Amino acid sequence: MSGRPKVTKIQVRQTASRLLGVAIETIIGVRQLESFEDCNYHIKINNKENDCNDQFVLKILNLQSNQIKDAIECKVLACQFLSQSGIQCSKPVLLTNGSYMDMVTFSSSDSAENTVHNDHIVFIVEYLQGILLRDMEPKFDNTLMYQLGQAIATMDKQLLKFQSHQRKFFTGDWSLHDNFATLDRYLQYIHMASKKDILTEIFQSCKIAMQQILPQLKTCFIHGDVNPGNVIVSTSSSKSTSVSQVGSSHQGIGVIDFGDFHYSYLIIELAIAIAHVMAETTTDAIANSGHLLAGYLSVVHLNPKEFNLLYDVILARLFQLMVLSEYVYTLDPSNSYVIDRVPNYYQAITMLWKLSREEVYQRWHDIIQSY
Repeated sequence: MSGRPKVTKIQVRQTASRLLGVAIETIIGVRQLESFEDCNYHIKINNKENDCNDQFVLKILNLQSNQIKDAIECKVLACQFLSQSGIQCSKPVLLTNGSYMDMVTFSSSDSAENTVHNDHIVFIVEYLQGILLRDMEPKFDNTLMYQLGQAIATMDKQLLKFQSHQRKFFTGDWSLHDNFATLDRYLQYIHMASKKDILTEIFQSCKIAMQQILPQLKTCFIHGDVNPGNVIVSTSSSKSTSVSQVGSSHQGIGVIDFGDFHYSYLIIELAIAIAHVMAETTTDAIANSGHLLAGYLSVVHLNPKEFNLLYDVILARLFQLMVLSEYVYTLDPSNSYVIDRVPNYYQAITMLWKLSREEVYQRWHDIIQSY
C-alpha cells in the first residue's frame, strides 16, 4: 500500500478530454470523490447535441504495474455481465484508444521540489444516478435494509454464474480469505493498549474459525466492498431486477466501485455488507443487520456452515477495517476519509464481541421469521 496518486484537477481535465474524445471546454465540472487509496473524480460534460450533461467517474488507480490489466479486464466483463442481467452497476466506458483502460503518466513535485513522474492505470465508468445510501435519511430503515439484502443476493446469484480464468489477481491485505491471518502485523498502529488487547483476542478467535471452516464453503466472484458509500438508491421510475418491491418508494438499488472485485467465498460478501451496516447505523445494529440478512436469504440460500461462520467473518471484516485504516492514514494523513469511521468500527466490533453468539443469532432468527 502507498498514498493516493498525486494529480491536479487540470491533469484530470486533460486526461478525461483525451480518453473520452471531448473538447476540454465542454468539461463543466470536476469533483473529487471520497476514496480510500485510489483517486476518483466525478466528471460532468455538457452534451449540446442532446441538451444534457453526460456524467462519468474517472478512476486513477493506486497501482503502477501492467499486471493489473488482467484484473481490470475481468472487472469490465463482470460489470457488463451484471448489467446485461439487469443489475444496476457502474458500467465501464470504451475509451478513445479502443480499450477500457489506459496507462497515464502524471507529473508532480516531491518535498524537495523535484519533478516526479508516475504511471497509473486509468479507466472511466458511467456515473450511476441516485443517492448514496450513506447520505439517506433515514439511512437504515427496515424496508431499505431488506431491499439491500435482496439486491446484494441477486448480484451474488448472477456472479455465481460468472466465469473467468482470472482468479488470482486480488491477493492484497483487503482479501479476507487470503491474508486475514497476517493482519495482526498492523496491530502496532493501534496505540491504545486496551483496544489492542481486545482486538488481539478477536483476531485469534476469527483466525481459527476461518481457517477451519472457510475452505469448505462456496466460492465465486464477489464485489468485495458493499458498503453505504458504494450503494446507490434510486427513486426514478425505472426498476432494476436487483430489487424486490416491498412497499417502499425506493425503486432501485445499484452498486458502484468494483475496485475490490475478486474471487473469494460467497459468505464474505454478505459479512462485509453487514459489518459496514453495523458500523454506520445509529440505532440497533443487530436489528438492522437482521433485516439485511432476511432480504439476502429470501434470494440466496446459506448452508449451516456458512450461516454459523457469518458472525466470525463480520468480526474479521471489522478488525480488517480498523487496523488497515490506521495504517493507511500513516501513509497519507491528508486523507481524513480513511480515519473518520475508525471509532464506528471499534464500537461495532466491541458491541458484537460482547454479545453472545447465541444472542445475535436468536435475534436474527426472530427477524427472519417475521417475513
